[in-house]
Amino acid sequence: MKDIRFYAFDDKGNRYDFTTCVKDGIVKHTLCHTLFESAEYITVHCDAFDAKAGDEGYFLFPHGRRAKGSPIVYFKEREDSELFVDDASTAHFSVANAEGIFTVLFDRVYRFSCVGECKDNNYKIYLRFPFDIQPASDDITLSIYPLPKGSDYNDVARLIRELRLKNGEVRPLAQKCREREALDYMRQAPMIRIRMGWKPMPSPVPHQTIENEPPMHVACTFKRVREIADEFKAQGVEKANLCLVGWNQKGHDGRWPQIFPVEEALGGEQELKKTVAYVQSLGYMITCHTNSSDCYEIADCFNKDELSMLKDGITYTGGKGRGWSGGVAYHQCLPYQLKTAEKLLPMVKEIGFKGIHYIDVITIETPRPCFNPAHPCSMKEAMDYNLRIMRFASDLFGGFSSEGCMDYTLGILDHSLYGYFDKDVDTALFDGAIPMWELIYHGITLYNYSSRTVNYTIKGETERIDALLFGGNPAFYFYSKFVDTTGANWMGENDLLANDDEQLKSSVAAIKRACDEFDAQRQLVYMKSFERLDNGLCVVTYEDGVTYVGNYSENDAVYNGVTVPALDVKII
Repeated sequence: MKDIRFYAFDDKGNRYDFTTCVKDGIVKHTLCHTLFESAEYITVHCDAFDAKAGDEGYFLFPHGRRAKGSPIVYFKEREDSELFVDDASTAHFSVANAEGIFTVLFDRVYRFSCVGECKDNNYKIYLRFPFDIQPASDDITLSIYPLPKGSDYNDVARLIRELRLKNGEVRPLAQKCREREALDYMRQAPMIRIRMGWKPMPSPVPHQTIENEPPMHVACTFKRVREIADEFKAQGVEKANLCLVGWNQKGHDGRWPQIFPVEEALGGEQELKKTVAYVQSLGYMITCHTNSSDCYEIADCFNKDELSMLKDGITYTGGKGRGWSGGVAYHQCLPYQLKTAEKLLPMVKEIGFKGIHYIDVITIETPRPCFNPAHPCSMKEAMDYNLRIMRFASDLFGGFSSEGCMDYTLGILDHSLYGYFDKDVDTALFDGAIPMWELIYHGITLYNYSSRTVNYTIKGETERIDALLFGGNPAFYFYSKFVDTTGANWMGENDLLANDDEQLKSSVAAIKRACDEFDAQRQLVYMKSFERLDNGLCVVTYEDGVTYVGNYSENDAVYNGVTVPALDVKII
C-alpha cells in the first residue's frame, strides 16, 4: 500500500501536512494547533484510504449516538451520497481493503464529525473539526494500527479493547465488581427509573419566574415509591436499583442547578428520607437523578456570569434553544459545574442515597467548551472537568451512571441508561450497523442497549431481541413519557405506570419477566464476535463460547443445526 500520510485543509483552502514519528512501534501523525488557530474548520484526509466501486473492503465509521452501531459502507456502485457521524461515542474509524484493515485512533480533544462520501462511485472518508464552536488550542494526533489481510471488524474491536486495557484507560468489570459491592449489585439488577413530577414540556413559559412558573404534574409520590418496592417484593424481584427522577424542587428539569427543597408536592424531605430507608430495608438499591449542566433562570442560584459562551459571544442554550420543563436551558461552564457538584451532591447524599448515582447527559453529549474571556475552557479542559465531576460523584455515592457511553468516560462510568438514540439512518451511503461499542466494551461497563430497549418487555419482538442479543443490562422507566409533543418521547410510547394498583402490578410483572431471562454472569464476559447472516440471523459469540442467535425474520431459521424460532433469541 502506498504511504499513509494525512493532511488537512481549512475553509480557506490552505493545506497542512501532518508530521510523523514512531513511538512504541506505532506511527503517530500530528498536526500542530498553531497551524489552524484562525480556521473556521479543518478537514483531515488520507488519500491512501480512498477507494472506488468494485474494490474489496469497506469503511467502518465511529459509533454514533443517534443510530445504532457503527455504520459500515462497502465499496459498491451507488448513487452519490454522504454519511455524517456526529457526537460519536468512539474516537476511531477503520478502512478495510485488499491489504488488510487500518484502524485510525485519534485523541479526543475536539468535537468532530466523521464523514464519508461517494461521488461518481469514488469513495472517501475524512474527519472534520469545527472551530466556530470550540477553540483551536490542542494538537490533533492520529495513530494507525494495521491488521493483516483476513482480519475483520471483530479483530479491530479486540485490538482496541486490549490497547485500552493495557494502557489502564479501562478495567475489566469483573475486577471492579470484586472491589465495589454497589457495582456488583447493579450488575445483577435492572435499572428502574421513576419520573415523579414534571412541568409541561415543551414549556409554555420559556423565561420562568416564581410568578409565572407553570404548575408541576405529580405522577408518583414518595409514598407510592414504597408501594412499588412492596410490589417488587411480592412478585419475587430479588434485586432492583430504583433511581428517582424529578424528586427535586419542581420535578424533572424543574429549576437546575437548584435542587432543594425536596419537592413538597411529592411528600417533602422527611417523606423522601423515610422512603429511601424503607426501600433499602427491603434489600433494594435506591439512588437518584441530578443534572450538572443545565441552568434555568428561575433557580435561586442562577448566575449569568457562570454560563458558557459561544465564539460569537452568545450564551449557549440547550434543547435547540427551546429549553426543557424549566424553560430556556442555559449551560453552566464546566469549572462552575464542578463547584456546584461539590457543594450540592454531599447534601443529596445526606438524604440517604447510596449506590450508582445518576447525572443526566454527561456521557452522551460532547462537553461544551467556553469562549467567555472571564473563564475560557477548551474542549480538553471541559472533558477533564466532566471526569472530575463523575469521579466526585462515584467516590461519594459508590458508583456513577449516566445517559450515553462516550469512550473517554469509561474509566469511571459504571452504567449507561442507553448507548444511543435509536433513529433510522437516512442516506444511501449505509450498508448496515456493526455493534462496535458492544464488541469493545461489553465486560467493562454496564449498559442498556438503546433508548428503544427501555421497557423492552412491553414492546415488540425486535426490542426484545436487541436487548438480549447485545448484552444489555435491563432498564425500565415508570413515566418515561413526559414530552407533550406526539412522537417526541425518545424511549417510545409504551410506558410503565402506577396510577392504580392494577397498573402497578402489571408494570412490576413486566420487570419481573426481564429479571427471569437476564443472565447477570454474562455481563462479566467479553464479546468475541458479531456476524449478520443472509437468512436473517444475527450471531453474538462470547469469549467463553456461549452464543446468542437472534432471528429478526418472520420465519424459523437454522444455525449450526439448531432451529431459531422466528422473532426470537436462542442461547447455544
